[in-house]
Amino acid sequence: MHRIMNDKFNPEMLILACDFRGMTQTELARQSGVPQGNISKYGSGIQDIRSDHLRLLAEVLDFPIEFFYRDGQVKAVESASVFHRKRKTIPVKTVSKVDAAVNLLRLDIERLFNAADAEPGLVMPQYRPGDFKNDIEYIAALVRAAWSIPPGPIRNLVAYVEAAGCVILLTSFETDKMDAVSQWKSPSPPVIIMNDQFPGERQRFSLAHELGHLVMHKDEIPYEAMEAEADMFASALLMPADRIKRELEPVNLDHLVQIKPSWKVSVQALIRRARDLHVITDRKYTSLFQMLSKAGYRIDEPFPLPLEEPTLLKKLLDFFYTELDYTPHDVAKILRIHERTLQERYMQTHSGLRLVPRPKRRRIIKTSVSSI
Repeated sequence: MHRIMNDKFNPEMLILACDFRGMTQTELARQSGVPQGNISKYGSGIQDIRSDHLRLLAEVLDFPIEFFYRDGQVKAVESASVFHRKRKTIPVKTVSKVDAAVNLLRLDIERLFNAADAEPGLVMPQYRPGDFKNDIEYIAALVRAAWSIPPGPIRNLVAYVEAAGCVILLTSFETDKMDAVSQWKSPSPPVIIMNDQFPGERQRFSLAHELGHLVMHKDEIPYEAMEAEADMFASALLMPADRIKRELEPVNLDHLVQIKPSWKVSVQALIRRARDLHVITDRKYTSLFQMLSKAGYRIDEPFPLPLEEPTLLKKLLDFFYTELDYTPHDVAKILRIHERTLQERYMQTHSGLRLVPRPKRRRIIKTSVSSI
């Protein structure tokens, strides 16, 4: 028998579970046998849920009954991807699943960080564009300085972002029109979910784009220039002007393909950076993209880079298992999810960050970039 008498049913967890499983209320009603009208009232919080209905709904949605008694609120996703404007062309169900995934990750990470007393090794900077006369290049330089990133190409961007306490999850989005979503709602740490079907150079740019949102747009009311600002930030962070400008010329496809592996960005990103830095004219920019299309490089560039594997989430779970003597079953109980869900969703990354155990009275997980 489930011991939930001291908790209160949370309607938002029902909505979250439906979106996460990609199910409409109509579909849930058909598969569970619970009338749609009841489901709507349960999700709206205007009717107390019947225990027999909850068991049926939990079974179909594949979540433990305890999950629906979790604290927490579903938040609007703060930023989408470099292809944010294309969300209008994506099926609503797909968008809802991705948004639900980032909300669930945020809620799960908040519980895990609190239980482990997690402490980031770097600070996630906060710089409002308006405070710097919208000089995005300067803001990107400030982030590099705050994190002591050496001049030139960034060896491992994932490691820096995770060292600042941001949890990154690679997963399937079931669409190629979204690259990533991010969310940062205090007291939860920032989280980013990334589409795993793209090559490493696109992953890095998308990650830098999302980092731009976290650095510049936390708690901001959305405005039209946000996506362009995040793109500018990503370009400046990955290709600082004082270093990349001297390496761009001659700006032709052969040369750009040669420098792509060292800068770990796409040829397309290099062309755009050359235009933005006035190394080439708009006419040359258009001509180069026409050549890219003719060569088939717009979709499939040569020398695709490997993905940078996130490690913080896996390391956090390892900390529970090795230092705190938890079992996967124990961790699943903390999150109020099935153990198999824990394994399928969160145990697919590779370990790499260093954990620093502290005395039992104060259990802390620390992230660092010492491996970069």
